[in-house]
Amino acid sequence: MGEHLAEALRLLAAGRVRAGVTRTLPLEDAAKAHRFLETGTGRGKFLLSLG
Repeated sequence: MGEHLAEALRLLAAGRVRAGVTRTLPLEDAAKAHRFLETGTGRGKFLLSLG
């Protein structure tokens, strides 16, 4: 497992892996983001912002 994580981090740091974020929400809206994903009304990657 550690080798896979190290490789993933290396690729991420090199800019070879990108996460296509569809929507950014504040952390307070985590339940809302979860509902979007559960109901199928939200697709893609959701980013919860801490600040």
